[in-house]
Amino acid sequence: MTSSPAMPPTVREGFDPLVPIQLGTSLPFFCVHGAGGNVLNFRDIATRLGTNQTFYGIQAAGVDGGPTIGSIEEMAAFYLPSILATQPKGPYVIGGYSVGGVVAFEVVQQLKAAGKDVALLVLLDSFAGHVVPQTTSTKTHLDHLREWGPAYLGNRLKARLQRETETLSVALKTRFYKSQNQPIPFELRDRYVSTALAEAALRYKPTPYSGRVVLYRAAEVDPQFQHTSETLGWDDLTPNLEIVRVPGNHDSLVYEPNVLVMISHLRESLRAISSEAGFATS
Repeated sequence: MTSSPAMPPTVREGFDPLVPIQLGTSLPFFCVHGAGGNVLNFRDIATRLGTNQTFYGIQAAGVDGGPTIGSIEEMAAFYLPSILATQPKGPYVIGGYSVGGVVAFEVVQQLKAAGKDVALLVLLDSFAGHVVPQTTSTKTHLDHLREWGPAYLGNRLKARLQRETETLSVALKTRFYKSQNQPIPFELRDRYVSTALAEAALRYKPTPYSGRVVLYRAAEVDPQFQHTSETLGWDDLTPNLEIVRVPGNHDSLVYEPNVLVMISHLRESLRAISSEAGFATS
């Protein structure tokens, strides 16, 4: 792989977002990290696509304990030079898992703006950036109170205090290490990166993308997100959207055996694109 792109002012020098997970002779598939920022959960996807499928994970700034990037647009602009250095010419296949799908969406927008050919955007159970968890309704609270009695209120208060205490503790520890110009410790990084990504996604103001998009969405939806549409909020942004349901939930759809349903569909798309582009497919 060629040299890393120029670092944004906030990113630790020497940090490379591109992680080669599997190297074959096919057209590369670049897939953006989920909320925690790392790409460890892409292994089952890469291997099941076949050993000939080149697969790069894109990890988030901050997974090494260094600074994060403040906006979706800046994240995409930081990832783009590494993608172009690895694959100078299109067509491009870009994917993203969870909130990484929002970043991948901006990556393909920037590729298009640069005059590059994008063949496919793959969203792995990715909600659009404006979609937020729905709070529990008053009716649901009353139903639970009738079912479990006063203990329900006590358990809710205890859980809320625990969440708020943990959030405050992580925030204070993170602030301390940043003030000392020290890397964020490993045990704090998941929350540290997840918070930065969630805040950036909420601020993101996307414009519609007319290219081909496939959304692999989990069959099991968390109750906090059951208010969203079948498209997970992408309705007005992706007119050429195909939806494929995958067994499991948000976490398990990328692991075996659930991932096999996704792979049976995705593999054929990647092979067709790779073959049309003149790459070896087997």
